[in-house]
Amino acid sequence: MVGCRCHKDSRCKGDQRGNRDGNGNWSAGGIPNLNIGLIRYFGFGVTDALDIILVAALIYQFLKLFRGTRAPYIFAGVLVVIAVGVIAQILDFPGLSWIIDAVRTVALVALVIIFQPEIRRALGLVGQRPFFRGFIKESVPIDKIVEASCELRERGLGAIIVIERRMGLREFTEEAVALNTGFSVPLLISLLLPDSPLHDGAVIIRENRILAAKAILPVSRNLPPELYGTRHRAAVGITEVSDAVAIVVSEENKNIRGAVGGKLTAPLSKEGLTSFLNKEMGVNA
Repeated sequence: MVGCRCHKDSRCKGDQRGNRDGNGNWSAGGIPNLNIGLIRYFGFGVTDALDIILVAALIYQFLKLFRGTRAPYIFAGVLVVIAVGVIAQILDFPGLSWIIDAVRTVALVALVIIFQPEIRRALGLVGQRPFFRGFIKESVPIDKIVEASCELRERGLGAIIVIERRMGLREFTEEAVALNTGFSVPLLISLLLPDSPLHDGAVIIRENRILAAKAILPVSRNLPPELYGTRHRAAVGITEVSDAVAIVVSEENKNIRGAVGGKLTAPLSKEGLTSFLNKEMGVNA
């Protein structure tokens, strides 16, 4: 065995395990080599670290989606059944093992049926992520918009409903009250009631969502103020600066008009409003 002739010197670099400092402690000379050796031995690399992170994120999102539902309790029951099956096989219980094996054949289908509401909800939430919304274009609920407009007319309530098309209306929604909620007739009516703090201004709709309320719109100068009020001129004004479609409900005359391309239509019936929206939104009636 060939030893280092300067083994009494703490500065000796011949020891492959690492270097000692003045106190006799090992420096980091050998520890990184040991760690690298362990990593290479177990085959752990960047891909494995990324895999662990993705699995952890997936489990976290899974638990987050099912939080507040009955799914965790059902999942706990499934784990109990699996544990009983493992114990039955270890202890060699033939009767219990036969029952577990019989249940196993239909377990997958049963789990899908049991977790059907939770699975549907989870997939729906995944599809609503902003990343997927760029690929999925949802349709404008024309029938509901017509229903809400007619109900507003019957109640004698004024309103401006702006439907966004290809050109975004961000400059108007930024100054408005952001909602970004699913469209519903009762919600739209409640926003436009006289005692609602959001009834002034316009409601902006994007696809099947109420994007914002209390939006301030530019007023058109092409309509004579003595013939048309601020609401009608604002409905036309937004269509002069964008490709949006606007619906204006008059509380005084109790009629509904449409606006597009800087033009205001004549008063529309329920069928006329439906035809107008179908045409402008590119829907085949």
